[in-house]
Amino acid sequence: MAVSRTDDMQSVDEPVLRQIQPKPFRWDALDPAKIVISYDRSSDTLLIHLFGRGRPSISVPIERYLYAMVDPESEKIIGVHIEGFLAQAVPEHPGEIEILDHAELRGITPVEVRALQREVLGTWHPLPGRTRAVLAPDTPADKTRAVSLLLSAENARWGLPDTSAA
Repeated sequence: MAVSRTDDMQSVDEPVLRQIQPKPFRWDALDPAKIVISYDRSSDTLLIHLFGRGRPSISVPIERYLYAMVDPESEKIIGVHIEGFLAQAVPEHPGEIEILDHAELRGITPVEVRALQREVLGTWHPLPGRTRAVLAPDTPADKTRAVSLLLSAENARWGLPDTSAA
């Protein structure tokens, strides 16, 4: 249905822009069992929910492909959002591709992930990540370590707030 100039239109309040300064989270406040890592191949997006899914968040740009997912009330970092993960982040930080071993995958199989890891890292892993996970289940400590390595690389490069603060 087309809207003409004579139709009544309800006014919409203009959004209020605010400056958000992401505040670091405390590693000791993390429950490793709640960390959720997901990767979507069609959008090449990696999401890391540090405190579980379902929390409202705002993605605050840090640099080019890197966003801090921030709680809108407290402004604390509750996750990381990387656009162009394979296209941009991995070429700059090749080791970050290993986090896909801990991710829920959409649009890509564990075998494809392993092939990409071999191509990027130049190493050979005998079992695809998911097969290895069945044989030796991924522990929360493994997932926490993978997230810590990714955040350390990004922190050093882009100046994320210090996430190791106690």
